[in-house]
Amino acid sequence: MPHNADPKPDNIKACINYLYEQINIVNPKIIIPVGLVATKIILDEKKIKLIDVAGKQFKWDGRIIIPSYHPSAARYNKNAIQSIIDAFKLAKDIVE
Repeated sequence: MPHNADPKPDNIKACINYLYEQINIVNPKIIIPVGLVATKIILDEKKIKLIDVAGKQFKWDGRIIIPSYHPSAARYNKNAIQSIIDAFKLAKDIVE
């Protein structure tokens, strides 16, 4: 999206089935959606705040979802860096 804008509902609607198809093909046990938009789409929750769900585990379609901040958030939010690291460490611990 231009200037890092959030995708419009029409963009999401046009691509969502492709995303789900990719997930089914790859069949990951863990998904780490990066950023609020990706988290809202995967968890199908429109009114969540990333600060409330980042680094926590959720179940979705037999998979574990661990939302994380988008790496670009680290430019504005010093806590985002540690949150991103913690999300990936949690995923690693779950896999091991």
